[in-house]
Amino acid sequence: LYRVMADDDVARLLMEDATMVGLLGEAMSDFATLAASSEVHMLQVVDFVKSRGGEEGQEQQQQQPPTSFIRKLENDVDTDWDTIVDHATLGEAVWISLSGVLRVLECVADLPASSKTGQVVSIFAPSLAVLQHYLKRFSGSHVLIALALEGYQRLAELCFPSVDMQKALLTSLCKLSLPSWGKRDHSALLEDHHVDILLCVVRIMHKYHSHIATDWEIVLMTLEELSALAIASPMLTDEAYHSALAVASVYGRVAAFSTCFSPHSLVQMVQALCQVVTNSVADPLFLSDSGKASRGMNVDSTTTDKHKSGSISERLMKVGVNALYGSSAADSGDKAIAQPMQPDRTRNRYYEDYRLDFLSRIAKSKNTIRVESVGRVPFALALLADIAMANSYRYQECGEKVSGLLSGLAASSAPVRPFLMDTVALLTMTHISNKGQSPAPFIGPGRLVFLNPMQSQLLAVERVVEDNPVTPSTKKESGNISQTDLLGPLCETLRSATNTDIAESSLETLYSVLETTGHNLSDDAWVIVISSLSTLSGDSSVNPERAASAWSKCSMDSFRCLKLIVNDFIDELPANTEALKSLLECCFSFGSSRHDVNTSLTAIGLLWTIADQDSGTVSIDRALSKLVLLASDNRPEVRNASVNTLFSCIAGRGATFSADRWEVCVQGTIFKVFELVSRRARGEDLQAEPTRSTPVDRKASRYQVNLHHSRDSESKQWIATQVVVLRGLTRVLRSFFQKLLETTDVAAVQPEKADKDDVPWFQDAWVQILDYAYEAAAQGGDRDTLDIRSVGVDMLVLCCQLSSKGGMKAASPSVGTNMMVVDGALRTVRDSKPTSQKPKKSHMRSHSIICENSRRNFFLEAYESLESYVEFLQNLPVGEMDDTQLQIVHKFSTGLKALYDGSKDSELRTDNKSRCLDCLAENETEVHVVSTSEQTDDAGLEGDFERRLVNLTAIVVNLSTVDPSAKYLNQAQRGCLQLLKAMATDGSCDSLRYLVRLGGVFFFSKDCEQLHLQKSESVGLEAVSVLAEAMKSTTPPVECKCLVLSEVLSSFVHEGKEGLLADRQNHQFKLDYKRLIPIIQCGIDACDTLETQFRGTNQEGSPSFRAIGTCWSSLIQALTIMIVPIPMGTGMEKMSRVAEVMELVLIIVPKVPSRFAASLCETLTVAASKCLEVAELHERCSIRHTDKDVASKSKRHRDELLLLFSECYAGSCRLQPNNEALKTLSKTTLEGAVSVMFSTNDDGESYIIDATVAICQHIRDMDGVDVLLPALFPSLCKLISSEDIKVRTAVSDTLATEKTSSFLQTAENLSRVAEERASRLSAEMVELRAENERLKKDLAVLEATSNL
Repeated sequence: LYRVMADDDVARLLMEDATMVGLLGEAMSDFATLAASSEVHMLQVVDFVKSRGGEEGQEQQQQQPPTSFIRKLENDVDTDWDTIVDHATLGEAVWISLSGVLRVLECVADLPASSKTGQVVSIFAPSLAVLQHYLKRFSGSHVLIALALEGYQRLAELCFPSVDMQKALLTSLCKLSLPSWGKRDHSALLEDHHVDILLCVVRIMHKYHSHIATDWEIVLMTLEELSALAIASPMLTDEAYHSALAVASVYGRVAAFSTCFSPHSLVQMVQALCQVVTNSVADPLFLSDSGKASRGMNVDSTTTDKHKSGSISERLMKVGVNALYGSSAADSGDKAIAQPMQPDRTRNRYYEDYRLDFLSRIAKSKNTIRVESVGRVPFALALLADIAMANSYRYQECGEKVSGLLSGLAASSAPVRPFLMDTVALLTMTHISNKGQSPAPFIGPGRLVFLNPMQSQLLAVERVVEDNPVTPSTKKESGNISQTDLLGPLCETLRSATNTDIAESSLETLYSVLETTGHNLSDDAWVIVISSLSTLSGDSSVNPERAASAWSKCSMDSFRCLKLIVNDFIDELPANTEALKSLLECCFSFGSSRHDVNTSLTAIGLLWTIADQDSGTVSIDRALSKLVLLASDNRPEVRNASVNTLFSCIAGRGATFSADRWEVCVQGTIFKVFELVSRRARGEDLQAEPTRSTPVDRKASRYQVNLHHSRDSESKQWIATQVVVLRGLTRVLRSFFQKLLETTDVAAVQPEKADKDDVPWFQDAWVQILDYAYEAAAQGGDRDTLDIRSVGVDMLVLCCQLSSKGGMKAASPSVGTNMMVVDGALRTVRDSKPTSQKPKKSHMRSHSIICENSRRNFFLEAYESLESYVEFLQNLPVGEMDDTQLQIVHKFSTGLKALYDGSKDSELRTDNKSRCLDCLAENETEVHVVSTSEQTDDAGLEGDFERRLVNLTAIVVNLSTVDPSAKYLNQAQRGCLQLLKAMATDGSCDSLRYLVRLGGVFFFSKDCEQLHLQKSESVGLEAVSVLAEAMKSTTPPVECKCLVLSEVLSSFVHEGKEGLLADRQNHQFKLDYKRLIPIIQCGIDACDTLETQFRGTNQEGSPSFRAIGTCWSSLIQALTIMIVPIPMGTGMEKMSRVAEVMELVLIIVPKVPSRFAASLCETLTVAASKCLEVAELHERCSIRHTDKDVASKSKRHRDELLLLFSECYAGSCRLQPNNEALKTLSKTTLEGAVSVMFSTNDDGESYIIDATVAICQHIRDMDGVDVLLPALFPSLCKLISSEDIKVRTAVSDTLATEKTSSFLQTAENLSRVAEERASRLSAEMVELRAENERLKKDLAVLEATSNL
């Protein structure tokens, strides 16, 4: 048969019949199989192979026909088989049958392709059976193994692309290529025949890669198992070792080799790889740390005894064993198995070089692939990634399917999910990015370099250079690959994932894609990406199932992607596009999500960030509408953040708003939010406005916060939201009041509405704002409403500030509003750019007039709201003014202070100089504080805002004085006094008069607790201090200071005549003039300034001049009261505050006008006289009283009185030395001293001596007192002989002065003149008497004559 088939022509005829081919194949296959099925026959076959030249001549043996056995058959056909078939002939017959099978295959292969299908089917099964049999049984015979593998290759040439036959063939080869295929025995050792079979498998892969199709799984599974085995098996010969190295090098070429596949074949190979990876992840070695896997294998050496030379049969047995089981069992092989691995061989595994190269490329890549999550990366997994990257150039043909397979594998295999999703991300980024760099060593298209390669050239590929290569940039421009197609599978996975792990892994992939290639995405791509993120937000309206707590981590990962888009790629999104709208919707969804509060808060902030990037109006309108919806969220943190962000948006973009937009913003947005929140705070049901989010289990929250008692109920939390809304409205008013005010000029800003008679919308809005503020300030409750009452008061005051002329300066915020929290940090946001349009010049004047009129009306309405609030405070029930309310009152007083600071030069400006003069002229001594209701009816107060402000302050002071006996001021009282201080320092007449009233008796009293006054001592003392500081200031006009002096002294005089000081016997409090002295000193200085101004002028009738007189009259009256002694019982008296009265005397005397000198002189003279009287009493008490303490106190008081006497006497001498009362006092005092000098009883008379000494000293030292010497000279002459050295010295010093000498000389001259005149007068008297006698005589003569 063999010889027949050796003839090509005959063989061609035989091969045309498929049945004949089957019979020939089955006959030879069966003979070869059965003849080599027993150990004896197998040994014969091996012996025959050895006899033909051994293993070294295997190449020639395969080509030489076995002729000896054929010749025997030809010569002795009838010979007995038992004599013919010996060992050699049987071996040769088996060899011929095996060669015959290969010859049949060769002949069938030569047939035309269209006519050999039946022949292939007939010959395939017998051929595969015999070839597989010889591979199994003759693993030690290189010749037979080579012959069998040649048969496999010929059979592969015939059966491909038949699916069933090629699967059987590949399965047969692959299972025989490893010692323990399918068992994953990583300690298995390869032998030479295993390496030969593996080379055959690779050759089939090289040649028939396009036809393997669904059978890639068996091939790849074989390579996967082989990858974990050691290359340098101690069972390999040197030649086999080099072949094994060639097999190992194939691992690094498979990925590039795949670029030669058709798209269909590529997809099938990827499918097979996915299945292999799924099976491989269960192997603990592959999923362990790569560093823990050993790179070499240690083989236990076993020693066998050497076989001694024996018989021929024994040697034949050794040859058979060598052929059956390899050379390891022979003598020459004993050393091989007993010795360890040769030192010059590698210790790596088949996959190690490729694995290290793969990891190195991944590590150097700009795009992260998380190989650490896999551990020792399986070959199939690394190959899967490399194949996907190498074939990325033809994404349009099969890339979507490949990405889908990778995503599906990632979804089903958790251990490799991060790795695969990173690979998908890398593929996507490679296509989207213009600068994408893939870590793949080879990117197609490619083609095989060798069609019939040597073992070192297997799977070698070279790149095909195209005329017009497609780059990522040209892809985007040409539209060959749509970005929506690239991102579609990943986004669809996000939308449809039912497992949280899959969603999380997909989100990580999407984040990597966005982070690297986000700047290259188109608008359509952004839409699908952002929409897919919205589905994972946790918003129940988008996807109710994903609102469960199990999806919380996915929501946070999705929000991480959203933040990346907003922070890094917001500029890439064109304005007014669907992408920007989708982004706002996505932020709203995350804001409504219940998974994490912090996520919702940050999403709300992103709404403003997005809207701020769009210079148009669409985004800001949409953002505001979303924030309005979020303002009704049941979570207080979320709704408060929404409200804050709402006002941040308005504050940031308000400068660009038109009048119409402002109307919608204020009335349609801000008022709507406040009314909604107010209804919730009142507990009203808002079923018509449900929130979008559903509640979740609070146990799932990351944070467990203990709420303060002021926030521990829903109503209290809604009140807190009210506060946030009002503060936001305050912020808007601060920033844009002027712009809102301009909207009242309808003709200028809204010409289309100019012809209508409607009231400007902001006028109604202003009233509404004031109502909101008043309602908030007037709310009841305890500390739970403290904040809203406080913000209500702030708004009331702010409205007044803003609507005043100077209010904008005072109301300007101290902290800029262009700041916001981004990612936990305070960052500057874009400043709003005001419009550059200016009103036309023709409208400038009318516009300013209309706006100014509106502003005045707004100020009046706001001021009346302040007064209404004060009236509300007045009507509070008794006991309602608790600590919380006092805090509100303090806030109110602080606001009034700010209002005054901003309006003191405009609305609150008053001619205080004229008002003070009028008050002085009318001699008004008390301030009339009217209530709010009185102010309304008092037409005189309608425009007098300063007086109305003082009235408001007075009421607040009274209300805040809850406990008059309190030793310290509360904050409300202190705030009011600070306001009064500012007004008084600026010269406010009404504030000064009110401070005088508040001070009252505390100007001159001390320790008034026993009087049970209704006034607060702490308030009174602080008012006195404030007034003193104002008087010391140089700001108030001198007329105001005169008024203060006049009213303070008038109050003192009133108390001295009719009040507390009038009843000296029942005096229950102590006088103290320390606080009064600064007032008097500053007032006197002011009077002196006025006096200086009028000196030399003819303005005695002017109001200012009369004001001086009023002040000095009051001052002299006050001094008169101060020097009145106070009864002490048992005939004793004392004079209060002697040192302070003396200080006043020193202040007053130098400044007194000449027209009041006489009056003051008389007062001081009286004071000096009273000082002597009281000093006499205390001197006697100090001498006679048995109590030393009382005596000591009397002595000290007596000394103080004598000092006061000295100053009063000196003042009188300086003012009017020729005053008769002064002369009388001086003469009386000196005569008293004379009496003491000649008296035998000197008990209690030393005070008169000291007074005499003081008088002498003043006469000696002062100028202008010469007029006193004539009256006092006699007494001085008598005292010159006094035994008291002090008196004698003082008198002698006085008489020795030049003024005394002058006085005596003058007196002598006057005496001489008087004597001369007396002489002349005496002579004249004599003459007159003589003349008188003569006349008498003449008269008598005349009488007598007449009678006659």
